[in-house]
Amino acid sequence: MSPEAMAVIRDTPQLDEEVTKPALERIEVGLGEIAEKEAERLALEQAAEEATD
Repeated sequence: MSPEAMAVIRDTPQLDEEVTKPALERIEVGLGEIAEKEAERLALEQAAEEATD
């Protein structure tokens, strides 16, 4: 489980585990998608900088 997901659990003690686990799985998938898009953006930005050098 990601540190971000663990932080959600730690910061929200009243969450029920049956509800929390599926929600955290969706959060982790979303964070993974965001990380992938950011990596793509950075690669495109670097390629653009290299092309102008």
